[in-house]
Amino acid sequence: MNTPVKTKQPFMPNAAMLDAAEAVLKAMAILGTVRPIVEAYQTEILAKGQWKVMAECREPGARDEIITEPKLSFLMSDSDFAVYHQRCDEARKAAGLSITLEGGCPLLEAEELLRVAQRAMVDSMADVTQITANKAVTLPLEQYREFVDLTLRLLVPFIDHAGVTRHLSPRTESGAIVQSGVRAEL
Repeated sequence: MNTPVKTKQPFMPNAAMLDAAEAVLKAMAILGTVRPIVEAYQTEILAKGQWKVMAECREPGARDEIITEPKLSFLMSDSDFAVYHQRCDEARKAAGLSITLEGGCPLLEAEELLRVAQRAMVDSMADVTQITANKAVTLPLEQYREFVDLTLRLLVPFIDHAGVTRHLSPRTESGAIVQSGVRAEL
């Protein structure tokens, strides 16, 4: 008896998958643009402010320690942080960076935008991978990052980087795109 041989169809992303991958790429670009600007003015403001770690956060008998890294600004007293935050907001405005929430930080907003875009991309691929974003975030952090990276790398070749047309057909070995029987060279 002849049994039909099942052949695997080549992977073909749908529009939602490509939209999600494009959103991740855009969020990465925004974060890559915003991060150096924000970190530069935060570091400069900290250097000028010379704020110290509040006493409640120091080891008993430890010397005063000046906060030099933005990620440690939570160790300031509330009054010092209020001044730091006000100066950061002034620097943000001077740099021409916008925020969605009053009192927000453009770097934190850009990081959140990337997290949301990555989760949406993972969810858009759940029918293929059988892994939802809620399940993926339970992975160890390094495995989650690798999963997101692999998912993005799977989708990127199908995106028209000019952002105009999507390539929903496979490429030939020469890199040409085959759509509806028409070859288009890149």
